[in-house]
Amino acid sequence: MREIKFRTWDKSRKQMVQVRQILIPDGNNENGLQEVSVSGLKFGTNPSYWQIAPPLMQYTGLKDCKGREIYEGDIIEIELSPERAFTDGQPEIFRIKVVYSEYSTGFHGIRMDDERSTPYSLGFSGSAVIRREVIGNVWENPELLEA
Repeated sequence: MREIKFRTWDKSRKQMVQVRQILIPDGNNENGLQEVSVSGLKFGTNPSYWQIAPPLMQYTGLKDCKGREIYEGDIIEIELSPERAFTDGQPEIFRIKVVYSEYSTGFHGIRMDDERSTPYSLGFSGSAVIRREVIGNVWENPELLEA
């Protein structure tokens, strides 16, 4: 069974935080929406550690070639073998952004250089993929979204 865990972007500290607690209050906010609060503390209720409605990123259950966990919002560099790439005998290298799709009820990658392309399965396996490496994420490395 895969681990279910989350991380969040702490806007005030400008750093990624592993979520340890999630609070889902009864009732809705003034806009009629349910707000979630998260904390990086394992135990405790100190309000200064709680964030209201932060961006939550779920762990996909997969790791990259260096053993780093892959989360929603990560940017991954993929290298396909020359035999599977649409290039002239050269490996194909491209970047994908990890997203959750309600349509397919799972995680997949959207190719950064062509967002209209077919979503890529994160579970690439076999001889097609030479390398799958997390190179950043949309919060800490927004410049990668432009590359």
